Amino acid sequence: MTSLLMQFIFNVIILTYFTVNGQGCGNAPTIENAQIATHAGPHVRYECIRGYYVINGTNTLHCINNSWVGIHLTCLQGCPRPDPVQFASIDFYRDIEDVTLNATSSFNGVRKSMTAYYKCNEGYDMRGQRRSRSCQTDFTWTEVLFQCHIKSCPAPPMIDHGIITGDSFRYESWVTYTCDPGYYTDGSGRRPVNIQCIERNGNMQWQTPPPVCKLICSPRNALGVELGRTCMSACETDSDCSVHLESCICDGLCGFSCINPDSICQIPGQLANGTTSYSTINYNSTVLYECFPGYVMASGDAVRKCRSDSVWSGAMPTCVRGCGQPVPLENGGIPIGDAVGYLVNDVVKYTCPAGFSPTGPSNIAVCGSNFQWTTPNLRCVQGNCGPP
Repeated sequence: MTSLLMQFIFNVIILTYFTVNGQGCGNAPTIENAQIATHAGPHVRYECIRGYYVINGTNTLHCINNSWVGIHLTCLQGCPRPDPVQFASIDFYRDIEDVTLNATSSFNGVRKSMTAYYKCNEGYDMRGQRRSRSCQTDFTWTEVLFQCHIKSCPAPPMIDHGIITGDSFRYESWVTYTCDPGYYTDGSGRRPVNIQCIERNGNMQWQTPPPVCKLICSPRNALGVELGRTCMSACETDSDCSVHLESCICDGLCGFSCINPDSICQIPGQLANGTTSYSTINYNSTVLYECFPGYVMASGDAVRKCRSDSVWSGAMPTCVRGCGQPVPLENGGIPIGDAVGYLVNDVVKYTCPAGFSPTGPSNIAVCGSNFQWTTPNLRCVQGNCGPP
């Protein structure tokens, strides 16, 4: 009885050994255009020979119950996967029978007569004779006859009260907007705003609209407001302005105020003995005054603005007779002063240019009642350095 049990155990061990090592299944099957890559016990892994590629099936067979189990792989001759093309990827494959495979199909090679169709990456534009390459009869790919060129965005829009820096408008490049001193942008304050060139739905465009530079407005300062100035209602945003057509605008020392930008001032008066220039009389418009030659602005303001209370800022100027600009002397004297005009009894001093010394009792000229300058008793003499 013991000997029979021992014989049974021995037979089981021998059978298990041969089964585990594939011996019970016999030799591994031969697969056309394939070779055994590894043979480990009951497992055999195949690979296609050089120039052939897996079309379907599995590359591993298993010895189970004395039989090789698994779907035999099929290897067909064809081209390897195409080499990468710069800034491009394969869109899809199409064979001679017009069967289309997407670019992510799980095969290692491409059979002959199959064509690979390319597409350029985002932000690039295809140029060339054709977008495809075909697997030839010698199992090589036709040459690449296209290139992918980087696209550009249109020139970024200019902004009021700010500048743009950045000399490249190509895909994924950046430009920087910076507000002028005294202005800020919503959300970024005084920090520069960077915007990138992107492609969206096939269109090249800047990622976000350009910023709006807004005036940094001082708080309302009643003590600093001009005498007789009326400030409009204070506000922080346009929604604070209840009157139709009003907007929240910085109004100088009045701070942010509800203002109708289409409000107007009265037609400015004409300047006696001078000119009056303006184009509009709307809010924030400017009127310029200038005296005729021989006249001097004795009082008032040469520049006035239409305020939010529909009153011109400053005061109306007056032009009176005066002396013009003093002229250099024949002997080299140069007048000191940069006034536009001079009133009667105004005084200017003369000096000598470099390398000359003044001589004479007086270097002063006076604007006389006849509106002419007196002549200073001054002479400029070139210096004498003597022997070196």
